[in-house]
Parts: sequence; C-alpha cells; structure tokens
Amino acid sequence: LIFCVSLKIKDNILNFKIIDYILKKGKKFIMKYRCTVCGHEVELDEEMPDNFLCPVCGVGKEQFELIEE
Repeated sequence: LIFCVSLKIKDNILNFKIIDYILKKGKKFIMKYRCTVCGHEVELDEEMPDNFLCPVCGVGKEQFELIEE
C-alpha cells in the first residue's frame, strides 16, 4: 500500500507528521512478542507495558522477545 501526499508546505517536518498520522490512523500496527521461558505468544497494538506479566508462567516483560515477521 503506497500513500502519495502532494501538499505544498514549506516545512518538510510537517509533511512527515501528516504522512505518519495517515499511516497510523489507517492501519493499526500489531506487534507480536514471545515469552522466552514458556513460548507463549501475545499480539499487542502498542508497546508492551512495563508491568506486563506472562499469563502462562508469570515472568515479566524483560523475558519477552519481539517476533519479526
């Protein structure tokens, strides 16, 4: 999916903010994490919270790895 934005704005930073807004509003980004202790996988549409615990084995966020697909 390609987004083409043709706006005549002096500040390029504003262009990037508009594109970023369009991409984030148009599609939620799902991040998949795997527990390195028990192998349980979770999908989140945001960054994993600091107080997250594995629902299977109870370990904290630091024991999860991001799965890149």
